[in-house]
Amino acid sequence: MLGAMTAPDGIPVYQYLGQLGELGVAEASGQFMPHGRVLLLFAGLASTASALNATIYSSSRIAFALGRGGDLPRQLAMVHSRQHTPYLAIGTTGVVILVMISTLRLKEVAVSADIMFLFLYFLVCTTVLVLRRKWPDRERPFRVPFSPLTPWIGIVAGVGLSVILFQVSRRAWITVCIWLVAGLVIYLLWHRRNSSPPNDL
Repeated sequence: MLGAMTAPDGIPVYQYLGQLGELGVAEASGQFMPHGRVLLLFAGLASTASALNATIYSSSRIAFALGRGGDLPRQLAMVHSRQHTPYLAIGTTGVVILVMISTLRLKEVAVSADIMFLFLYFLVCTTVLVLRRKWPDRERPFRVPFSPLTPWIGIVAGVGLSVILFQVSRRAWITVCIWLVAGLVIYLLWHRRNSSPPNDL
């Protein structure tokens, strides 16, 4: 993109792309090929719809599993008698997603998701270190190459990227902290009283 694009008014290409932000790729494709902007727009919409579809299904499945385990209200584990789908989990997940996209800008939503993914990878790397130390002789189906160096690299990289994202959007960090605190409160108040396996769902 830097070598093939032409910026207006003689400004450097990297500054021009920086001003365009996420639209820089569309502008570049428009210069590369005829109707490139339109083609990239449709490709972006299709890929976004596919990703959102997968996210909604996976999120509703998590809510269904948490409801079945008693970590969330058991109603979320109810399955529709005819459709055989966890309809309450799907509906609740849809409402949460609508609230998020209605109250936050696209940038905050994206950064919040990135922070949560980095937090997830941080937990995975930390868990690998802890389990390898607590139960070193336990049989495992896989090995982590160059352990413990690999998990430590993942932890340091995750923390570093999270700090960078704090500079990108502080509001996203605040949103993530609110969600984490809310999840912890729900877990402490709800899970202890309702963690037994369900018998009626």
